[in-house]
Amino acid sequence: MTNSLALEYGPKNSIRVAPDGAWSQPAGRYGRGGVLPRFARNLIAAGYDPVTPISVTSNGTPVWKRPGTLSHWAGLTVQEPDDCGLRIRRHVPRPAGSFASRSANLAA
Repeated sequence: MTNSLALEYGPKNSIRVAPDGAWSQPAGRYGRGGVLPRFARNLIAAGYDPVTPISVTSNGTPVWKRPGTLSHWAGLTVQEPDDCGLRIRRHVPRPAGSFASRSANLAA
């Protein structure tokens, strides 16, 4: 059985492995795409088992009633459209260089 992993939200869209991990801003300064989903993908890439159950807190208070596993959160992304509140959607990885390819096509 995989041990549970405790994660903690911090200031300015930061998150860390509690209690003594380094603070990280995996989604950038403004948290675009969601801090937890991006951090979960980073942890899996660093070698953590995707089926690791997690608990998430902020100032000692649980954030999610049923937090799930690293793979659950790694498979999601958060969008914040102008016309409504937050939307949690399935994460679809983009191929490397896909943004540059589209930009080049627009300039041509």
